[in-house]
Amino acid sequence: MAKQILDYNVSAPASSNGALNRVIPASPTTMKLAEFGLSIPDNTNHVELTGSVGWEATLGTPIVLIKIFRGSQIIFTTTSQINLSIEDNRTVSFNAVDFNVPAGPQAYSITIELTNSLGLLNQGSVIGPLTFTGMAIGNV
Repeated sequence: MAKQILDYNVSAPASSNGALNRVIPASPTTMKLAEFGLSIPDNTNHVELTGSVGWEATLGTPIVLIKIFRGSQIIFTTTSQINLSIEDNRTVSFNAVDFNVPAGPQAYSITIELTNSLGLLNQGSVIGPLTFTGMAIGNV
């Protein structure tokens, strides 16, 4: 059966490295990075989500946890670590698929948190790029 894009949205707070400087909070505190809404028709099979988060170590060897939410439900997580290199940076890119999405308006968001702060021995900042997109895919 043929598929088509039924809805699409994007949140792009920063399109380049160095465009931001947001300190990553230590767990259990999180920082919302981007969000958008999709209108999900009845014939939607799934939602495809993609994102990129650029971040840097500002102290120690930080490990960050990135989460995607649909509303308040976590639907995807990934981690990233920088080893003993101050001001080293990396861009984490990810793809996720959300199946069996209820029809109606749905809110998607991504958050970040530092999982190993050890007091303040490990620190990091979101520096960009920061992009988040979603497509509702369904039957024609």
